[in-house]
Amino acid sequence: MAHQILWFETILKFSAGIALLGFPVSLARLLGLPHGNVGFWARLLGGILIGLAGAIYVEASQPGVRGLGFSGLVIINTTAVLLMMSLIMTKQIESWRGNAMLWVVCGALLLLTMFEIAQIQ
Repeated sequence: MAHQILWFETILKFSAGIALLGFPVSLARLLGLPHGNVGFWARLLGGILIGLAGAIYVEASQPGVRGLGFSGLVIINTTAVLLMMSLIMTKQIESWRGNAMLWVVCGALLLLTMFEIAQIQ
């Protein structure tokens, strides 16, 4: 089960990173997020997600290596709490699509965190 969670997270982060690198402004428009016609921040996030996916891939593909593992991923994924606090307190996202998408991402990250906490031994 642990490897399946790691592979799922790798694919999720890599896919999101590629989409953000390739189509930052278009993706922001599609999701109803503010973009300012500048894709810099979305591309930066895409690069970070691809880097995380690479780190997870390397760790998950080596038997017996714990390295980054679940403890590190729990810390990374709990940044969803910060995103939720931002959504609740600032109300900067005015479109319902943007709000819905960010809440879904927060929920998915917290769900992944729960599965990862369950796997920590």
